Amino acid sequence: MASETSKWEVLFQSFEQSLESSLLSVKGQIHDLAVEASDEVGSLESSILIPDKDPNFLRFFVSVNQTLESETPQVPIQDSLVGYVYQTGQLIAVDNPEDYYRAVDELTGTETQEYIAIPLFHQSRILGVHTFMNRPEDGRKGSFTPEEMDTGQNYASLAAVLLRYYERLEFLHQMTRSELNQVILQSTAFSSNAPSPGASTESSHLFMELIQKVENLSPSELQWVNELVDVGLKQLNHPGSSDLEF
Repeated sequence: MASETSKWEVLFQSFEQSLESSLLSVKGQIHDLAVEASDEVGSLESSILIPDKDPNFLRFFVSVNQTLESETPQVPIQDSLVGYVYQTGQLIAVDNPEDYYRAVDELTGTETQEYIAIPLFHQSRILGVHTFMNRPEDGRKGSFTPEEMDTGQNYASLAAVLLRYYERLEFLHQMTRSELNQVILQSTAFSSNAPSPGASTESSHLFMELIQKVENLSPSELQWVNELVDVGLKQLNHPGSSDLEF
């Protein structure tokens, strides 16, 4: 007879599910932003791409196109327009692009004619790319206008804030899961089929340890650490320390 699940284990599973639900909620808001942006810019589709686990690729994070949203295909950073925007931070607006990554068109069954790709900046770092493609069937024709591109940039600025929030939330959830798993490992109250610790890289462990130490510092100590980090980053020729500030 299988052992009965303890109340503690039920609480753990419930809390872990709530973490995932909150992430999905933020992702849903970013998706809704892409839909609204597509309408306001006057495009048939709008998507947001972010770096893939494979550093050579970007992947579709949210999209107005249901196929791209569900299958999250990869796009190579080299030899693609969206990859060029991600690498350079330069906005691109082009009609009938010759070097557009055609595998996406083959997947969706749509030919890309009008195209805008806007980098998503968080201070000095590029988080991803917001794209707009083609005209909807509402009478609007031809190239995207400068006014429509300005509208796209406004939405991209908001998308960058939400995407950075999603990144922060995802990291904090990873850190929380790691701490929860440590509690489970140290406890004898759970059955042998209790959830096992998730895999984590050495770098993420180091970053978690850093954040945990910073959380315990006073405001005056934080100022001193911030100055120390700035000095260290200058020695490493790093552009800035903004992404360490949660």
